[in-house]
Amino acid sequence: MYPYSACRLNVITDTSLARTFTDHHLSAGHVLSEMKVFVRCLPGPSDFELDLDGDMTLADVRALLECETDIEASQLVLHHSDRPLVDLDSTLDACDVRDGNTLYVSTAAVP
Repeated sequence: MYPYSACRLNVITDTSLARTFTDHHLSAGHVLSEMKVFVRCLPGPSDFELDLDGDMTLADVRALLECETDIEASQLVLHHSDRPLVDLDSTLDACDVRDGNTLYVSTAAVP
């Protein structure tokens, strides 16, 4: 289905890193729109969930996922509702990612 090689992880995470991003957004005056998002890396051994802020950019989410997966952020490709999310400056809210949704994560195929 996806033209990528990838991983799939399943751990319910300690959200301390997510809180770091959230604390940053709160200190910058952002309104918190916290949501629980399920992450499924394709293919791989497991899935996990994260508490995220709807104001987080895709670049922020990729940086967080790099810490969780040990895969370089630049190699991560995010998908939601059967479409790749490519504008790294877009927020989760702008990408219509909502509480309880699933983000699919794959790695870009290296030629």
